[in-house]
Amino acid sequence: MPVSGYYEWQIKEDGSKQPFYINAGDQGMLALAGIYDWWLDPLKKPDDRSRWLLSSANLIGDSAALLASNHKRSSILLSDSSMAEWLDPDNQKSQKTQHKTF
Repeated sequence: MPVSGYYEWQIKEDGSKQPFYINAGDQGMLALAGIYDWWLDPLKKPDDRSRWLLSSANLIGDSAALLASNHKRSSILLSDSSMAEWLDPDNQKSQKTQHKTF
């Protein structure tokens, strides 16, 4: 998912939360690993075109070293090369045979 940035929240010793905005700075956009799917809303009539809904989620993993002091887990950021692999429709490797950190 292309994003201009996202927030990570650091929990302080007193229990309060401090937001930190993670962004690419002059680099422009970040690419987050994610999944999406279209699905039919069962509460709408079959001929209702708005019945189709799009849902998405970004994937979370261990934080990169730079972010580890903020939070132990964060969104998975894709490099240019891993983004190409992630988006390749011919990449048919199954989850069972491929476990790769992008």
